[in-house]
Amino acid sequence: MIAAWWRRFFFGPRDVRPLALMRIGVGVIVTWMLLERIAVARAALSDEGWLPSDAAEALMDPWHWSIFHTIDQPMAIAALLLVGGGCALLFTAGLFTRPAGVVAFVILASTHVRNPAVLYGADSVARIWLFYLLLMPCGRAWSIDAIRARIRGGGRAFREQPALMESWPVRLLQFQVALVYLATGVSKFYGADYHEGTALWFALANPTYSRFYLVAEPVLSSVAPVLAVLTLVTLWWELAFAFMMPFRLGRRVALSIGLFVHGGILVAMQIQFWGPLMLLSYLSFVSGRSIHRFWIRHLRETRDKRWSQRLVLRFDPGDGSAESLAARLQALDSFGLIRCVPEAGVETSWSLASGEAVPESEARGRVRGVLPLIGRLFF
Repeated sequence: MIAAWWRRFFFGPRDVRPLALMRIGVGVIVTWMLLERIAVARAALSDEGWLPSDAAEALMDPWHWSIFHTIDQPMAIAALLLVGGGCALLFTAGLFTRPAGVVAFVILASTHVRNPAVLYGADSVARIWLFYLLLMPCGRAWSIDAIRARIRGGGRAFREQPALMESWPVRLLQFQVALVYLATGVSKFYGADYHEGTALWFALANPTYSRFYLVAEPVLSSVAPVLAVLTLVTLWWELAFAFMMPFRLGRRVALSIGLFVHGGILVAMQIQFWGPLMLLSYLSFVSGRSIHRFWIRHLRETRDKRWSQRLVLRFDPGDGSAESLAARLQALDSFGLIRCVPEAGVETSWSLASGEAVPESEARGRVRGVLPLIGRLFF
């Protein structure tokens, strides 16, 4: 029984779609991180800056290797960062997903090793999340690679079931998320600011982090007791996160508090990527079915209101090229905008006409049965 549970837990099938959404979010952030470093390539990553490569190598152990230990010219470094940003953008779009992601990961990790003095927590988290995504076939959904595969397969395989993967990379990512929260909670536990409930007050009053520090003093003083409670809640939530996740109710409570905490940080503080990266990791705990239902519920009404009619493609079934065109359109047109009708004896190999209304019952049936246009292109 235990062995069967273990196999299901680590190697059972899992929907790729939530991880594909995470790929898009992490890819956008990694792209930004790499491209913004071009502006500081000379100062922070080259031998002409304040940390020469010899000093950088002395800071790290021999196992930490960087491309920028051997490439030290500012223009070459900027070019390499541009390549890394381009590969991260390809990873985001899902074109040559894994090779592009590997190149982006190597260049991102190389910047971190070259100058660790300018890093903060989000840099490490971005690198770790990208590494885990490279272990997953996250390009099977919501990607250009998935669209190309769907066209090659005529769309049939993608209509039968969503793309699946083994669960073990997702489980590793989930453990890592729990470990991150546990580590941050333990580090805060030994500080007096969190036990006294003053950490959030000081953070919001600090012009380096706060978005509202100009009005912080009168406002924060009036809500100091509330901030003290929120500080303690944050501390104990981080400590308890890992122990709440195995239970369904505890998982929902932990993730809901996380949405509130990280959402508040995004609104009130100038900490650029930490919150979004942690929120993106929550997708590893979400089922593909939940995302499917959410997408259908919010876009079904749009489908019925805006596209009550669809185009009609009449094609000669004896013409191979026209039949191939119809198959490709059907593979892509999951929203039901085009009806492909085989009709022998048409004047041309194919013809496109407009104005055919979709019966109400059929329209609703198609919307329930398939994802809307953009959603099904990627899902």
